[in-house]
Amino acid sequence: MSAKGPLYKIRASPPLPDMGAEQSGSCRDYWDPEETWERYGFRIKSTVPHVPGRGKLRMLEDIKLTVTVECKKPVPLRTLSAYCWTNVFHKHNPEGVYHKINLPFVDGSREWDDWGVTTYTFSSVLYPTNNDECRITFYAQLGNINHWANKPEVDHILEVMPPRDNNAWSKQTNIAQITKHFFIGNYQAARNAKELGIDVIVRFCDKVPKKYKAKDGEILQIFHTFNKDSGAGSEIPAERLLETVEWLNNNRQKYKKVLIADEYGLGRVGSSMTALIFASNPSLTFEEAFQFVLNRKEIYSHKGLKNSLHTLFPRE
Repeated sequence: MSAKGPLYKIRASPPLPDMGAEQSGSCRDYWDPEETWERYGFRIKSTVPHVPGRGKLRMLEDIKLTVTVECKKPVPLRTLSAYCWTNVFHKHNPEGVYHKINLPFVDGSREWDDWGVTTYTFSSVLYPTNNDECRITFYAQLGNINHWANKPEVDHILEVMPPRDNNAWSKQTNIAQITKHFFIGNYQAARNAKELGIDVIVRFCDKVPKKYKAKDGEILQIFHTFNKDSGAGSEIPAERLLETVEWLNNNRQKYKKVLIADEYGLGRVGSSMTALIFASNPSLTFEEAFQFVLNRKEIYSHKGLKNSLHTLFPRE
């Protein structure tokens, strides 16, 4: 089943950077830093978080991923790289599978000592999107040689806890226009819907916290049950996705401004808008539909969304 007519013509976005579904088999792996130092002249000096180790973090709060590599002598940056290997849920890993994350070189971080030993730092930031226990490790690559931060399965264990009640995503009004009629945002945006010129609110939580409630009768609110739990690991039933897409598609001309809202304005709203874009534009892939929304507002999608959408709105 497919939704009626395109919202408007959307040009496909460039493909996402290759994050790697699995490790490349063309490289040689080493775990002993002394061996890679003696044989190949490089090794991992330090990582953040430390491997092995344990840590705790709230969902939707940032974790810095950093690798510092030391080399016996300066090497061309094109030959040296560093990666995180993890199963953390985040906006580009809604299934929670193990994958590599490229860590960009930190400009100006190269340092060297009197003996020519040179260090390079690579770093990125991640926002976990599901509360769960996950694993993190790192490796550095020089040419076709990988040096891992520690032995296999000796990782940093990260416990991602539920988000704080009052976090950075809920403190302020967070809203973005995605198409002509549709906006997505958090409950602060819903609370201020009248001032924002919103005609109707579509929400996905059965209970709206008191601090977010607008005055009764100010703005029409339509409720769609997605799932009880926030977080990317909570799958959205396919029938609920279809129900929501059909309602949005059938009412897009009835209301000038429709706000699709949940508490943080990230997961359920991001998944619903991705579903609408995907259903209404048969030429787009799932990745292109998701990126179209992500280009306009920070979001993440829920586990199983891609498979559900391909079942509901199959591509030729």
